[in-house]
Amino acid sequence: MKKKEIIKYGKISLQKKEITGIKKLFTSARKLIDESRKLVASAANQELTSLYWNIGNLINNVILQNKHAEYGKYVIIELSEYLSSVYGEGWGEKVLRHCIRVAETIPDRKILYSLRRQLSWTQIRSCIYIDDPLKRNFYIEMCKLHSWNTRQLQERINYQLFERTALSKKPEELIAYELEEMRKGNKPSPEVLLKDPYILTFPRFERQVS
Repeated sequence: MKKKEIIKYGKISLQKKEITGIKKLFTSARKLIDESRKLVASAANQELTSLYWNIGNLINNVILQNKHAEYGKYVIIELSEYLSSVYGEGWGEKVLRHCIRVAETIPDRKILYSLRRQLSWTQIRSCIYIDDPLKRNFYIEMCKLHSWNTRQLQERINYQLFERTALSKKPEELIAYELEEMRKGNKPSPEVLLKDPYILTFPRFERQVS
């Protein structure tokens, strides 16, 4: 009969298979915790995005009742001071302006609620300051397609990736059609991904866009 291998493990002696079982337990427990943390972080991000949109929508509705520019500034300043006194840091005027911007840029609540499940608040914030709707939707759809993080998304916006695609030279109706197809989950046409042959390539995009 084969003698069982006994190994000193901490303060006790265990068989090798028992130690293996403990290590598997550690791995499984850590995996469960990490997965739960990701779900919690995702849920928190979605709620944060919704909160910012709702706050922005609320502010916009109040400001629209009085179109005087100074009134709008006064509302933002006073609300910022009030929320900061109640909840502490995190409700400065800049944050409230982000709230206003996201509600103005994405006025449809259903679209916002769908988008918040796919992009983080910081990614959405990067996109809402792109004035051209077609260009903005291009970055949103490409971010979803390629799973860019916020840094990667901002980098591509800064380097004007949209302008470097062949798609950007097409009529607006075609651009809108292609982006809508991407939004529906359909595979983008080569023109969405190919660079305009007139523009020489950026090496870092050569690897990531192709």
